[in-house]
Amino acid sequence: MAHTPIQFTAIFLNSYTGEGLDTFPANEWSTVDLSGILPEGTKAVFLSGLLIITHGTEEELCDLTLAYRNHGERDDHTYIAQTVETAVQGGQRTPHSIWIPVLEGRFEIKWSRSTDGTWPAHCSYGINLKAVGYLR
Repeated sequence: MAHTPIQFTAIFLNSYTGEGLDTFPANEWSTVDLSGILPEGTKAVFLSGLLIITHGTEEELCDLTLAYRNHGERDDHTYIAQTVETAVQGGQRTPHSIWIPVLEGRFEIKWSRSTDGTWPAHCSYGINLKAVGYLR
């Protein structure tokens, strides 16, 4: 590795505020484009950050999952990362790090949640992952 990029937010979403949901809607494959920060010929990117759940006042099981695949791939993969919160008004901040293959600086994600509705009654979900390294 010749150079590590400055920490760059690759994926950020917050179901309570709605930030990132247009780019990364739940239950759909979405492209993460890091081509502007990764050098040509990059084969993989290292992501590190948090999976987040803030439980509301309703009794419910709050489950957040995250799946990855290479850009342009058509197979539907199951989740590779997960966090769960069951305690009313509890919260989870689960560390998550992973190497992801990239094609021309791009890869795809699909996240899902087990509940609908909005906080403070229902669970709020978040993903905050930064690109902190790459492999050429």
